[in-house]
Parts: sequence; structure tokens; C-alpha cells
Amino acid sequence: MLGSEIEALSFQIIQREVSFERYSTSEAEIVARVIHASADPEFANTMRFSPDAAEHMLNLVSSKALVITDVRSLTMSINTLPTVCALEEGFTTIEGKTRTYAAMRHAAKQFRADALYVVGCAPTALEALIELSDSMEEPLSIVALPVGYVGAAESKESLIDSSSIYITNTGRRGGTAVTAAVINAIGKMALGEFSLKH
Repeated sequence: MLGSEIEALSFQIIQREVSFERYSTSEAEIVARVIHASADPEFANTMRFSPDAAEHMLNLVSSKALVITDVRSLTMSINTLPTVCALEEGFTTIEGKTRTYAAMRHAAKQFRADALYVVGCAPTALEALIELSDSMEEPLSIVALPVGYVGAAESKESLIDSSSIYITNTGRRGGTAVTAAVINAIGKMALGEFSLKH
């Protein structure tokens, strides 16, 4: 069986076993690809979208907006869109803050609402984005599914409570693989490619 056939069969199984009724077409594509990347159908219950976030982000990438990630491993996992890792761009460290906080803050202050910000590892990078987004006239567009026992769940709850345009999940689960899956789903939809039957 070819890789493309395995992928197609996987999405058939996902669609048979998981209900996507609560989601719009574009949201369902994103959730399905997260489930495919993790083999964890529980993401169907824990994914969260601000109103029209999926469509807004689809429009962003269709207009060639910059996609900025928190870590290199996430950049390497996104195969549908060009990306920039904030840590690999010039930034000034901030005393008492992590490098990912400083790097993402620098990127957001530079590109503001004209970019899509993606956090798959560092809750502190998400913290920086939320702080800036809540102080800007135009909210930032943020995809964030950081993983971990310290700060991950709390940072995502703060994102849900913020003024940002967001795609996230609740709880400790997350990581670069599922975060990349969100962006890859958006990239595929921008090309008119869908994995589920709608």
C-alpha cells in the first residue's frame, strides 16, 4: 500500500470513528489532521477555535503572510508553508525571561497582525504573544498547542481568555507534531486539498 493510500484510509477511519458535527468544514479538517498526527481522537473534544479563526488564518496564508514558529523542530515539521523560526532571527534577550519569550516578542512587535504566530513547544513564547496581542489595536493570529506539565495548560487557557484570534487545545497535551498538523491542514486547504468528505 502506498503512503498516499495509507493516509487516505487513515482519514476514512478517523471520519468513521470521530464526530465533527460541532466544527465548521475548515475546523473539522484541522481537527482531523491533529488526530491523524497523534492517533488520539480525544483532540476532537479538546480543540478550541475563536470565532472564524480557521477562515481568518486561511486567508492570512493565502495572502502569503509570514508564518513564525517558536522552535526549529516545529519549523521542520511544517511541510505545506514556508516558515521562519523566531529563535533564528535577531532579537535581544530579556532578563528573567526565556529566549523563546524574547524571540517571539521581538517578532510580534515587528510584524504585528500581518503574520501567523505558531507555538508548539514553549508556553513562555505564547505568554509573550498574549501580552502583546491584548495591547494592540489589531489582535494577533495565534496557533498554539504547547505541551508539558509546567505552564502549558495555563498558557492555553490564557489564550482562550485573550483578545487574540486563536486555534488551541485545552490541557497538557500538545507538541510540535500536532501544532504542525494544524498549519499543514491550513496550508492544504489553501491549495484546495481536503482530507475529509464533506
